[in-house]
Amino acid sequence: MASFKSENRPTEDALRRSEARFAGILAIAADAIISIDDAQRINLFNEGAERTFGWSRDEVLGQPLSVLLPERYRAAHAGLIDAFAAAPQQARRMGERREIYGLRKDGTEFPAEASISKLDVDGERTFTVVLRDITERKESEAALRESERRLWAFLDNSSVVGWMKDDEGRYVFVSGSFNRRFGERFDHCFGKNDFDLWPREIAETAVAGDRRVLSEELETETIERMPNRDGSLSYWLVHKFPFRNAQNRLFVGGLGIDVSERVEAERALANSNAVLETRLAEHVKELRAEMQRHQESQAALDRLRRMEALGQLTGGVAHDFNNLLTVISGNLQLIALDLSEPRLLKYLEEAERAAEMGARLNHRLMTFARQRRLAPVTVNLNDEVIGVRELLRRSIGENILLSTELAEDLWPVKADPSEIENALVNLAINARDAMPDGGTVTVATRNSIVTGDGPRAGTVPPGSYVELAVSDTGAGMAADVKAHAFEPFFTTKGPGRGTGLGLATIYGFVTQSGGYVTLDSEVGHGTTVTIYMPRLESQDGGAGTVDSRAARRPAQGERILVVEDNLSVRRVTVERLRSLGYATVEAGSGQEALEVLERGTPVDLVFTDVVMPGNISGFDLARMVAIKWPSLKVVLTSGYAPDEASGTDAYAARADILAKPYSNEALAVAVSTALAAGT
Repeated sequence: MASFKSENRPTEDALRRSEARFAGILAIAADAIISIDDAQRINLFNEGAERTFGWSRDEVLGQPLSVLLPERYRAAHAGLIDAFAAAPQQARRMGERREIYGLRKDGTEFPAEASISKLDVDGERTFTVVLRDITERKESEAALRESERRLWAFLDNSSVVGWMKDDEGRYVFVSGSFNRRFGERFDHCFGKNDFDLWPREIAETAVAGDRRVLSEELETETIERMPNRDGSLSYWLVHKFPFRNAQNRLFVGGLGIDVSERVEAERALANSNAVLETRLAEHVKELRAEMQRHQESQAALDRLRRMEALGQLTGGVAHDFNNLLTVISGNLQLIALDLSEPRLLKYLEEAERAAEMGARLNHRLMTFARQRRLAPVTVNLNDEVIGVRELLRRSIGENILLSTELAEDLWPVKADPSEIENALVNLAINARDAMPDGGTVTVATRNSIVTGDGPRAGTVPPGSYVELAVSDTGAGMAADVKAHAFEPFFTTKGPGRGTGLGLATIYGFVTQSGGYVTLDSEVGHGTTVTIYMPRLESQDGGAGTVDSRAARRPAQGERILVVEDNLSVRRVTVERLRSLGYATVEAGSGQEALEVLERGTPVDLVFTDVVMPGNISGFDLARMVAIKWPSLKVVLTSGYAPDEASGTDAYAARADILAKPYSNEALAVAVSTALAAGT
């Protein structure tokens, strides 16, 4: 065991490289990153912290953390850190129950949000705080609150009464002036409709006006009679207008001003109408301008929050996550080999299932990003439709009905399930955009035999197919639009609403899978896109469903060259291969692997990652091995398979890649299959 640890201990160069990478991360981090010891003294202060607090690193190292805190928070903050040190949790957000503030060198305070984590290494405890100055966000929130205050103050103190109702006629807002004029019943009007609050005749008039505003999305102006608090009737000039919120839901806004005197004196004062209308128009203009400012403030705050969320993401998540899962699942399976206690084995099984779930989630993310090649398996298209039905309902919205017509005893097909899902979502979204006023989307499946003289003759070759059709009741397409519908980047949607890649992507996936796509559309009669997938005559279960135990050949002491730049992944891979009975040699890059082979080191198989630093990838290494050592076997593995790997590179296009993370059994099958090939 001692020699094994010695062999796997990082070299000083590797440690220096790791430290350099860590220092680089600290240097470019925009947030302040601060570490303190158990005595709450600062031992790490990155450039982001220098910019945030105004102190230099040399000025604060060794100082207590309290120098960065306002005096009134120091005692409480120290107590919170002590409590966190004693708590079982390893990390938490700071300021969850109260706001926190930082203190700059110049004595100014600033609001902040922060998180803290703790780590015990060799008996020493270190706390790390990641802190962000949120002054700008607080200012935006204050501006939004001030905008709301001005809006409410304007309506509460104006002679104009204002209200707003949702698209079902329920009150969601009334001004203070509305309550003062019409009575206490409006103090609790939210969620009620006009029939709950007004006499029936007045309610019917109001509802009819609202329906016109909603259905035609236009502004109206009418003179209406409305009861006062004392029961008398007065005349009001009522201006109604449609209003959409940030979620695109439609509301009816209303503004009213008492014009009883104008109506009574209308014959004598013919020009009073124009005066009052001008006054109301000015009020309306001012109120709508305030509403617009309110919307813009809210939109700015939403954008700020989205940018903060996006700023927490890092590049290469999919690849790095798969490497992490490889290390996690590999170590779990290695531990399982030496355990016999049922209780611990149960814990390991649960952890392995969690790692598998993470791998499946990452697989879906990679599919969405188009960073993997197709992985066809035997599927039943009915199951795929049922599995994505709820996602389709959320995608098309509440005003569109989703209908499914699934044939019984549907034939199996061979396809990539994630691409089927992407195709259904793309087609549903296209259908939604073609029906802005609502309609029906129908997803249907059926078995189909295409003949040479049938309706699809010349479009779909004769044969047995399974049809997957998505239809809508939307506007339909003209002939010139249909002629270009499957062309990349062709779109009839407005700027920013479509890339023109949806149908082109579906066409590429289906044709790559051996199928066909047709489009039927007529202006005013909707659109139907039908995917024809070839019937799978023999259900072989698709890729990866072969019984690995039957395919696996026991190790016979072969030596495997493991080529992997990630030290943790390489270590666990070596251990897994040794547990399977193979001897190993290690290399951290393609160049190192070539040097090992050039020295004549006996090797039976090269197990290499695809993406590695330097100018020699796993594909390059495999080609060189095939040329110089043709009898030497190669197995490729990768956390992701970029599209360019299967583009013009003939070797990459036909190469089988063992996707990370993989099980011990999958590793054993891949290696034994490669070793047995050609023997």
